[in-house]
Amino acid sequence: MIICCSQTKTMKSEAIAEASQPMFAQTAAYIASLLKDKNKEELMKFYKCNEKIALQNVSRFQSFEPVTQNNAGLCFDGLQFKRMQVQAWNQEDWNFAQEHLRIMSGLYGMLRVKDGISEYRLDVENPLQVEGKSLTEFWRLKLADGLKDECILDCCSKEYSALLPETKCSVSFYVEKQGKLKIEATAAKMARGSLIYYCIKHKIDNIEVVKAFNEDGYHFHEQLSNAKHLVFVKEVQL
Repeated sequence: MIICCSQTKTMKSEAIAEASQPMFAQTAAYIASLLKDKNKEELMKFYKCNEKIALQNVSRFQSFEPVTQNNAGLCFDGLQFKRMQVQAWNQEDWNFAQEHLRIMSGLYGMLRVKDGISEYRLDVENPLQVEGKSLTEFWRLKLADGLKDECILDCCSKEYSALLPETKCSVSFYVEKQGKLKIEATAAKMARGSLIYYCIKHKIDNIEVVKAFNEDGYHFHEQLSNAKHLVFVKEVQL
């Protein structure tokens, strides 16, 4: 089983394990070169961001190195990664995650946790054409052969889930309040991180076993689930 999750916008540089080379390092270098000559104003428009973020990424792309010693598993810094508790992993956890966890990336396509990467900001929904295709279409086609025979547990956000083959098994986390089910974005991000941590700590490589996940008050909901979609529900008392 391969667990797939999404990159985050916020990043930091950190290393703890010997770095491996990203599978698509040369492609990442090419895509970065398409952004290297953009100035502050162009990046503000491209990202729809403020001046500080634009200037930060002017610097990042001008000095971009596709391979570094900074491990991808430590570089991403969003809510999901905090719940994955990467800093608490032991060597066995790192080795298992290297084999079974993939981070979907707008720049690198797909990363393993030990892969050595540079900081960047690029989402698959940013308006960049690569070889005449959107980033989503470019990476979906490029990753297709390598993923077609894998059993995939999709813990990605919607935009990165689009990079994965239709055979994936997706995961949803609902909060139930007064009998009504709702997906709350922040809670869902944290729950996906907790599920990934659970799979890594328990060395789970079978989707059936994933159903036993019961952290943070969630439980598997068999009636709402099917072979390609696992649903977990947490009841909240008002």
